[in-house]
Amino acid sequence: MPHFKNLNISWLLGLFALFVSCGGGENGAIIPVEITAKSVSVNDFQNNGNSSDIRVSFTKPADLSFVSTFRILIAKAASADNLDVDVANAVPDDAYYEIQSNASSGNIALPANLNDTDGDAIIEAENYRAYILSKGIDADDALSTGSSNFQLAQINLVTTLVPTVAGGSGGMAIDTEGNIYMADFGQTLGGPPGDKFLR
Repeated sequence: MPHFKNLNISWLLGLFALFVSCGGGENGAIIPVEITAKSVSVNDFQNNGNSSDIRVSFTKPADLSFVSTFRILIAKAASADNLDVDVANAVPDDAYYEIQSNASSGNIALPANLNDTDGDAIIEAENYRAYILSKGIDADDALSTGSSNFQLAQINLVTTLVPTVAGGSGGMAIDTEGNIYMADFGQTLGGPPGDKFLR
């Protein structure tokens, strides 16, 4: 029986030593907590043909006490499979956009001069994915799953040029300088005044 007690105490001491060596959050030890961002999505809101067209949204982890910042990264879809935490941490400053952990995570507008993770400008006609790198506080950094593939596209924007047009019952035309002309043929399309063009 004494032998059993000694074995039990030795086992407990070994377990305690293992806990201390693996960390409990003190003295710079790493705590295994979940800080990964989820549900990364992208929308194309502008027609600038660069990263300022992009709006990124994601879901933050439930506990933000272990997250200092989130870094938004845009990777070419062709090379996205090679992106991991180490690669994400090694990209230069102009290849990620960083927000504080307490900032909004919805519809984040990216700057126009952001590069992709390969160091290239973000352009139209290239397939990309967005990722979020969570920078840990006493926890390992974590990289999200990528968004769906997306491309920057020219989107038709509808804008009102003038609130009202006085008259104009005929056709419309646009010249090479972008001026819009409207024919005014009168109320019956053949009656007076029938001789004006509105510019």
